[in-house]
Amino acid sequence: MTSDGRRRANELMRLALIAAPPERREWAEAMRAEVAHLPDSSAQSFAWGCLWATIRARAGSPAFILQATRWVLVLGAISWSAASLWLAGRLSGAGAASPATVAYASAAIYALGALLTALLGLRATVALATPVLVLVSLVAAGTEMLLPPSPHNLLYQALALEQCVLLVVVLLIAGGVPGWVAAREGARR
Repeated sequence: MTSDGRRRANELMRLALIAAPPERREWAEAMRAEVAHLPDSSAQSFAWGCLWATIRARAGSPAFILQATRWVLVLGAISWSAASLWLAGRLSGAGAASPATVAYASAAIYALGALLTALLGLRATVALATPVLVLVSLVAAGTEMLLPPSPHNLLYQALALEQCVLLVVVLLIAGGVPGWVAAREGARR
């Protein structure tokens, strides 16, 4: 291997050290030390293997799984908020003021959920989504009893049911992933 190949191997090992989770830092340092003692012909392929192993270790670490879950939910809430804003704009343009207001409120709630999840984590998601789910479920169940007859009642009911399904999925993720990570870690020990 040329000095370029050796330099690439060292660069790959630097990346492997960055990718390694904190609890595996010593392991990554040991792999880095091994590269210096390998023949030029195998140093680069060994370094690629080390990088792959540290990425897998990082992706499987509890902290990474919980952070990834948190940010997936944040991005999902932002996307859902944007979709609700788009719907509200379309409804406003069609002259449906009341449904547009509901869609704007939905966008605001999801934006707030994204912010609180980003700042406070998955527990905030569960704490916010649970009462909203109860409220939206009541609205979905009682649309015809609670609202005066309107051509928009079926739209309100459909939107409420859609929100219920989405919130159940969010709660399953935000409540289930931490439990799964804890059970997985308990099984490893």
